[in-house]
Amino acid sequence: MDRRTHPRFPVNTPVQLTTLLGERLTLDGHLEELSGAGARVSSGAPIAPGTPVRLDLPDTLLLGECVHCQAVNGGYFLGIHLEHSLGNVSELRRLMSALMREAQSPSPLNSRVA
Repeated sequence: MDRRTHPRFPVNTPVQLTTLLGERLTLDGHLEELSGAGARVSSGAPIAPGTPVRLDLPDTLLLGECVHCQAVNGGYFLGIHLEHSLGNVSELRRLMSALMREAQSPSPLNSRVA
């Protein structure tokens, strides 16, 4: 019996996985499946269950926790429970850069002589 509450969909995209607890580890992986609450990522190295992780996809950032790690054909399948997602990351970076430039430029109000 399948206990999942969200359907999983096949995905075929590269992903960069970064552990967020203890010694930071960054791995290249592959997103295999995605649902509203979870993901399956193939990786060349194991991640301990309970480890918080960051998944960087093109223009999307996902945060979650590794819930299981299974050795398969010389690699590993990681089950990730997703907690947060952020899309349109490139637009957010553009906006942050513009705000930083604005904050660093002299304000017309500050440059007036009294």
